Amino acid sequence: MDTQNTPIHIRLWHRDFWNLLLSNLFVTSAVYIFLPVLPFWMADTLEIPLSKTACLFVAYALGLFVLGGFCSHFVERYRRNKVCLTAIVLTLFCVASLPLLGHVGVEDRYLLLVAGSFLVGCFFGLSQTVLYSTLAIDISESLHRTEANHAIMWFGRFALSLGPVLGLFLWNSYGVRYVVYGSLACGITGALFLRMVKFSFKTPSEVDSIYSLDRFLLPKAAWLFLNEFLVMASVGIMLSTVPSPRFYALLMAGFFLALLAERFAFADANLRSEMTSGLILIIAALLLMLFRRTGPEVYFVPVMMGIGIGLTASRILLFSVKLRGHCERGTALSNYFHSWETGLALGYGAGLCVGTDLRICCLSSLALSILALLLYHFIVHSWYMRNKNK
Repeated sequence: MDTQNTPIHIRLWHRDFWNLLLSNLFVTSAVYIFLPVLPFWMADTLEIPLSKTACLFVAYALGLFVLGGFCSHFVERYRRNKVCLTAIVLTLFCVASLPLLGHVGVEDRYLLLVAGSFLVGCFFGLSQTVLYSTLAIDISESLHRTEANHAIMWFGRFALSLGPVLGLFLWNSYGVRYVVYGSLACGITGALFLRMVKFSFKTPSEVDSIYSLDRFLLPKAAWLFLNEFLVMASVGIMLSTVPSPRFYALLMAGFFLALLAERFAFADANLRSEMTSGLILIIAALLLMLFRRTGPEVYFVPVMMGIGIGLTASRILLFSVKLRGHCERGTALSNYFHSWETGLALGYGAGLCVGTDLRICCLSSLALSILALLLYHFIVHSWYMRNKNK
C-alpha cells in the first residue's frame, strides 16, 4: 500500500476518472435493468398482481436511507473504495438470489421479494452514497470537482436509458433468468472498473461518529430535495406506462441533446431559464402523451422527456453544490442522489398502483410537473438566491 505518494491529476479526464465514470454507469444499469421488467415478471411468472409490485419500489426507496447515516463512519473506519465494492457485491448477491424464488410458495416469494428490494435499496444506496460523496471527490483536484460531479451524475442518468433497454431486450428474447445474468454482468463490470481506480491512503479522522448526516443528507437543501423529488416522481409515473425499448433508447437521445443545450444554449443564459425550460419540455411531452397516442408525434415524447430530465437534474445538482457550506460537497451530492432515486422509485410505484389507465397516469404526472414548476418559480429560485454560499 502506497501511503507516501498522492496522485496529482492536472486534467480531469484521466484514466482513473474514466474508470470511475464507467463503474457508475454499469453499477447503476445493473439496478435499472429491472425497472421495466420487474412488473412483467411478477405478473406473468410469479402470478403476483401488478398493484402489489408497487410495494417493492416503496421498500427499495425506504432501503436507500437505512445505511446512509453510517456512510461517514464506514469510510473513516475502512478503505473507502472497499466499502463501495463491498456494497456492490452485496447488491449483486441480492440480485443473484432472484431465480431461487420460483421454488417457494406465492405468499413467501412476495415477502422475500419485498425484503430483497429493501436490501437492494440499502446496499445500492450505500454504494452510490460512497461513490458520490467520497470517491468522486477524492479522485479529482479541487478546481475540477464541480465539473467532476456534473460528469459522474450524467453517467448515472445515462443508466436510466441503458439499463431498461438491455433489460427489455433480454426479457423479450430470453426471459428473466438472462435479465439476472445481464444485471450481474453489468454489476461485475462496474466493480472491476472501480477495482482498477487507485485511491491514496487516507488517515482516519480522530472524531468519528457512528451515525451522522455527514455525507448523507443536507437539511438546509430541503427545498432542492423536494423540487427534484417532484420532478422524478412525475418521470417515474410516466415511465411505468411505457415498457418500450424504443422509448428508453430515444430517452438517451434526449440526454445527449440536453448536454448540447447546456453547452451552447444555457451557458450564459438567465439562471432561471434552464430549470424552467426543462420542466416546460416535460409538461409538453406529457401533454403529447395525453392527446396524441399515435402518429409520428410519439417519437418526440421520449426525446423531450430526456432533454427535460437532463436540464432540470443538472440545474438542481449545480444549485446543491453551490448551496453547500465548508466540507459539505459530498453531503450535497448524496442529498441530490437520494432525491432523484426516491422520486423515481416512488413515482414508478405510484404508476403501477394505477395500473393500465394511461390517462390517470399522465394527469398525475402532469400535475406533479406543474407543481414542480410552480414551486421552483415562486419559492425555490428566490430562496436559493438568498442562501447560496458559492
